[in-house]
Amino acid sequence: DYSDRINAEFLKAAGRGISLLFASGDSGAASAAYGGCPDDKFTPTWPAGSPFVTAVGGTINAGLPESAWSGSSGGFSNNFARPEWQEDAVAAFLETDQPDASYYNASGRAYPDIAAQAVDYPVVIGGD
Repeated sequence: DYSDRINAEFLKAAGRGISLLFASGDSGAASAAYGGCPDDKFTPTWPAGSPFVTAVGGTINAGLPESAWSGSSGGFSNNFARPEWQEDAVAAFLETDQPDASYYNASGRAYPDIAAQAVDYPVVIGGD
């Protein structure tokens, strides 16, 4: 299918030493901006859910305490299994207060991998 074909291309890029970074998505895992959860399941974003890319979430408050931006997204892939290197972090995360597991695939690839400022950050244009 489409995601398998694109993943093959992502893997080729990784093999050449090219890092692919994608936004983890907007509107949260519930796809609130798109009418909510179809079939009462959270909707993972693509291509952030691919195991061959780096998914980047958004944060707010450049000063401390920095926190997750409410417009960012994250979750678990419905198509790709969780890589072994995520096991410890995801197991600890799932021990915290989370929505009912029927809404998501807890064994899928978790994302985002990293996060960066998404709100009120300075932009320099032309070196000034």
